[in-house]
Amino acid sequence: MLLSHKTDQFEYLDNGLIDPNENISLLGQWLFDESLVLNPSEIQYSLNWLISALDGLFNHFEQLKHIKIPQKSWQKQPAWHELIQTLQAESFSRYEFYQSALVGHSEQILTLSDFKINNLTCPIRNSLPKDEVYRRFDHQLQQFISFKVIDIESDIDIFYKWMHNPRVSEFWQQDWSKEKLKQYLLNKLSTPITLPLIGYFNDQPFGYFEVYWAAEDHISAHYNWQAYDRGLHLLIGEENFRGRDFFASWLCAISQFIYQDETKTQRIVLEPRADNHKLFKHILNFGYQKLYDFEFPHKTATLLMGKKEDFFKRNIAC
Repeated sequence: MLLSHKTDQFEYLDNGLIDPNENISLLGQWLFDESLVLNPSEIQYSLNWLISALDGLFNHFEQLKHIKIPQKSWQKQPAWHELIQTLQAESFSRYEFYQSALVGHSEQILTLSDFKINNLTCPIRNSLPKDEVYRRFDHQLQQFISFKVIDIESDIDIFYKWMHNPRVSEFWQQDWSKEKLKQYLLNKLSTPITLPLIGYFNDQPFGYFEVYWAAEDHISAHYNWQAYDRGLHLLIGEENFRGRDFFASWLCAISQFIYQDETKTQRIVLEPRADNHKLFKHILNFGYQKLYDFEFPHKTATLLMGKKEDFFKRNIAC
């Protein structure tokens, strides 16, 4: 469910929130165990508004651990029905809410891909999606962050610009011609192994992200992979989107997308150059671990690994 409602317009009370633009509210009563029991209401919420409001409550009330929905609050309301059916509960924790496909992830209907490479039968996974795959509101930045599958024709100019940024080319070493970069992206889009994405803050492009299946990538020769591990390559191309707060936003968002895209994925791996100390300085604060260095033909790399359970427990309000 894409969070398209402007959650920065909510006004917060001691026991809930009000949306002055829609003239609706979501209120409750606090219990001793830091849970909020929502009051029965005749208001017919939309599902998108409801998810944004719950996201707002969890973000605003840092002590809030659990939300409970009395049965009489939702019996006659389709939006509550759909939410409860997805979560399989009338009561849910912060952890359960942010792990669900309701938050951030696109509603695209995906087909399964049974793919073979080098005589290796790969696990049956979702085929690559198209267009926008993730969107949610970052309360700290007061901006939306989103990811879209790259479109070669419309995105090649900015991709070319980023690849020729000295700060990027130092690590990627792909300051090639446009034609060569087009072919590179075409190769990525023509295989179910890699999902190339453009990241946006408030619909302004800021970086490039490659999400790939680690078992079919060259990194698989350097660690004990699991079938649904995902890998990540990335670059931040716009200087005004660098810094700790933006880093926290896109790292949380891309990690959340990866874990929701395939629920069997339990680990994310990265193999940055071993001297990328700026990345190490920040990423280790978000549950990723630095394991060891190893040799690629073109670089000495460091294996970074994040685990799903660690990520959601540590960054649940991301």
